[in-house]
Amino acid sequence: QMNNEKIDELTQKLEEGLKGMLNSDSYKAWLKCVSSFYNYSFANTILISMQGREIEGFEGMIASYTKWKSMGRTVKKGEKGIRIFAPAPIKRKAKSINEKTGETEEKEIVINAFKAVSVFDLSQTKGKELPKTVTELKLSVDNYEEVKKALTDISPVPIEFKEIRGGAKGYFSPTKQMIAIKDGMSESQTIKTMIHEIAHSLVHDKSKKRLEGIDESKEESRLSKEVTAESVAYIVSARLNIDTSHYSFGYIAGYDGDLKGFKESLKNIKLCATEIIKGLEERLNEKEKANSLIGALEEANRKTESSKSKEEKKQCLIRS
Repeated sequence: QMNNEKIDELTQKLEEGLKGMLNSDSYKAWLKCVSSFYNYSFANTILISMQGREIEGFEGMIASYTKWKSMGRTVKKGEKGIRIFAPAPIKRKAKSINEKTGETEEKEIVINAFKAVSVFDLSQTKGKELPKTVTELKLSVDNYEEVKKALTDISPVPIEFKEIRGGAKGYFSPTKQMIAIKDGMSESQTIKTMIHEIAHSLVHDKSKKRLEGIDESKEESRLSKEVTAESVAYIVSARLNIDTSHYSFGYIAGYDGDLKGFKESLKNIKLCATEIIKGLEERLNEKEKANSLIGALEEANRKTESSKSKEEKKQCLIRS
């Protein structure tokens, strides 16, 4: 059984790992690289997502032709650009009457306008390697199918495995009340992502109060929600002997550069991790007991068949 002491130990290990990650040269290089990418508007994000579906190996890291060139990469020959809107303000001269003097004045006004431009995904470029953190776990998981089934059973909403375009590995939909997990990932990435999204459904669905004792004193930002869900995923994965540190540390640090969100969410992280581990242990113990019972029944059947066989041989000898 997983007690509170063990949860505290894993939480402390996570915090120490995050501090180490934040101070590492590789993370600083990665952060510098990521910060150079432009934050696109909601409309442009939709346009990028829609067109990204047609790009093989789409990464979701978008920049203009000249930006890629400044980063030591060039767009591959024949690649079709992703069309988005870029600001193209129009400056014009306009006459107006000064209310104080009554004289006519000429002023420059700016009219907000936009033009269509092309940008390119990382997968459409070649050249200098970019600094990066681990983007997918590749480990196998002991009793994978049983753990996957147990997580599906304890999830408060249905889980679907489907194709998900772009960089997302899964998502929780409060409106549809379901979790989607990207199909075809490694065993460890699949299990970790399932835990991450289950954590979202337990802690961050305001329409359902699924966990008692959750701190709702302040509204969590999207960044804070991601920190909570991935922290829970790390702790529960550790209980299953899956080391997600190379992935989880970089993921959390990317959202929470000073660990403020992590520290503020500690109560919710521990509550949620404890709830998932408790449910997992109950399901896996039930499976273990069922397997033991099946094994005992099969052994009893073997002994019965063996006794019958000996008796039949004995009867044959008597007749002969």
